[in-house]
Amino acid sequence: MKKTLVATLIFFAALRVGAQSPLGLNYPLGVPDLAVAGVSAGLGGGGMAAVEEYMGASLNPANAAVGNRSIFSALISYDLVSVSDNGAFSEVSGYMPKLLSIILPAGWAGNLIFAMQKRYDANLNFYTTRIYTLEPTAMTIHTPNIEIRRKGGLSSWQAGWAYRFGNGVGLGLIYERLFFNLDSRHLRESVLSYRLDDGWESYATTVTDSVIAGFSSNAFRFGMQIPVHEKVTLGFAGEYTLPGRKNGSEAGGYRRSDDTATLGPYNNKFSVTLPPSMSIGAAYKHSDNWLFVADANTVMWNFYERSYENGPDTAIKPENELGISVGTRYIPAANILSSKYWEKIHYGVGARYATLPNSKGRDRAHEYAFSVGAGLPIPSDGGMVDIVVSFGKRSDPKYSKYEESVVKLQLGLNGSRNWFQKDASKEY
Repeated sequence: MKKTLVATLIFFAALRVGAQSPLGLNYPLGVPDLAVAGVSAGLGGGGMAAVEEYMGASLNPANAAVGNRSIFSALISYDLVSVSDNGAFSEVSGYMPKLLSIILPAGWAGNLIFAMQKRYDANLNFYTTRIYTLEPTAMTIHTPNIEIRRKGGLSSWQAGWAYRFGNGVGLGLIYERLFFNLDSRHLRESVLSYRLDDGWESYATTVTDSVIAGFSSNAFRFGMQIPVHEKVTLGFAGEYTLPGRKNGSEAGGYRRSDDTATLGPYNNKFSVTLPPSMSIGAAYKHSDNWLFVADANTVMWNFYERSYENGPDTAIKPENELGISVGTRYIPAANILSSKYWEKIHYGVGARYATLPNSKGRDRAHEYAFSVGAGLPIPSDGGMVDIVVSFGKRSDPKYSKYEESVVKLQLGLNGSRNWFQKDASKEY
């Protein structure tokens, strides 16, 4: 497990953070990023009520109380986004680490949790050029170019505790340190070419603006798993973020902007109170072969606040996020020693629908995705490798001819190990 952990950390450090969604420019923190363990990704992002050790605490902190051995989980994603805008097409893509989680047993005291999650993704490297012929007879051409480069997003570093009682009820509590950073550069260039009697002439204008911003927040996650039947478990989880600091130099955020169209750079401090969230779910384990899950979650953006030194932000608050996930997993020959390898594979399918945090309105920006996955067991109970492919679309009715098609290839790495063994000789 130690070698796997080191190799994964090196791999994470070597990854090139790639582009994501131009639609995310409309949202306060970028595009919502459902960073879950690989087995959950194969179930459409659901499974918060499922009592499964390789799901970790990514959906429900209470699930980290499963078992009495150390569990390591990581998720890496390659995203390909095809953008369609009024008949024009473009593609952006890139690799990104989504999740790193370690659960350590603490004996009678329960289990300890340490994790990193990607929550919102603001990365973007997008370039577009359009050519317009204004006067074909005079061969006059107008070419506008737009380039957007953004790096950053919201990440969560977590430490917590989980405990499972003898009746099967699980509890979990996590402290989070949330970090948001954004390094953004926009370039707008317009070239006007025209033909005179003595040859071609060109006139170009270029405007650039850059923004560097960041803040940190403290939050708590909590969760429960309650068995209500020998085959049915209910789950509940929530997150509460502490209010941001609002006292001048003590403000928790900073923003520096620089626009060539203005007199120069501008610095500003601000405070942010992030929205709380809540999730509920149910899991039905028909047998060792079949598992069915269903989840619903919301992020309550009506509690979101941002205040600058000179007063509160008067921008319209985003609408609440709402999401639903359903999925099923099938193992052809669970707990059968003589089974073939393909019969031990965990086959999963799932679907997810979610609204996005845009402004208020009857027609909401939304996304949906369908996923298929396979969990490949490592021999000798050494862990699991999850391979998940999902296909989906993202759109906003405000932009009638705009749409994003999203393909994700996700790799989940899971390992486990018993570090301590009982001395059987002392039991006699």
